[in-house]
Amino acid sequence: TCNMLGPLCSLLGGRRVVLASGSPRRRQILENIGFPFEVIPSTFEENLDKTAFSHPWQYAVENAKLKAKEVACRIKDRKDIAAVIGADTVVVLGKKILEKPLSVEKATEMLRSLSGQTHTVYTGVCIVNMKKRGEGSVQAEIQRKKEGTEHFCFHEATEVTFAELSLDVLESYVASGEPLDKAGAYPSKSFTSLNVLVQWERCPWLFVCLFVCLLVFVCCFNTSFSYGIQGLGATLVKRIEGDYFNVVGLPLHRLCVELLNNVDL
Repeated sequence: TCNMLGPLCSLLGGRRVVLASGSPRRRQILENIGFPFEVIPSTFEENLDKTAFSHPWQYAVENAKLKAKEVACRIKDRKDIAAVIGADTVVVLGKKILEKPLSVEKATEMLRSLSGQTHTVYTGVCIVNMKKRGEGSVQAEIQRKKEGTEHFCFHEATEVTFAELSLDVLESYVASGEPLDKAGAYPSKSFTSLNVLVQWERCPWLFVCLFVCLLVFVCCFNTSFSYGIQGLGATLVKRIEGDYFNVVGLPLHRLCVELLNNVDL
């Protein structure tokens, strides 16, 4: 069943949507509502110059667009796909995109800067319309590409206010591993203090190797700081204004509205 997405699922008519992201949080958002989709992670390297954009949301949207287009090009001959969705989420304090912390000290410092402050979480989304890409004459396809009509992008912003956080609270949250756990498929539950201690006692050298590999993965594939509002990070948040799912990584309501209004199904 498609729950509240009945009209959209009806329009899909058996076709599927591709999520161009390996994020387990984005995947879970769509799975929870029974949305017909499959995951094909983008291989686009997120190496854009943040300073080249006049506003942080533009950076997020551009990343989302390049992710979606990379996957769309790989599966351009598939007739069972209606659209490809790319997304990128950044945490912004003032006008500065917070970088992924490379150490416990940096993570603590960033969280301290957010303490008692309101920051903005932007998610840029790009949807590539696969039907428009493949229809019509070559000239029409070239014209569509010039006009950019085979894809459309949007962004959503959510204001998040952190409570005043003591140093003990900050250090405890960082020690959970969650602030360093937003890039790969490593749920925060796997990094509880108890699990860490048990694994360390059994095989310290293996734990060190895995931790180094995780840091390398984080640094290479996700350069923006994030926290787990769906996990322990929720205890740090005093209030939010806007879409909760946008903070998790995918503005669900806006995504469904844009798919219904813009995708040629």
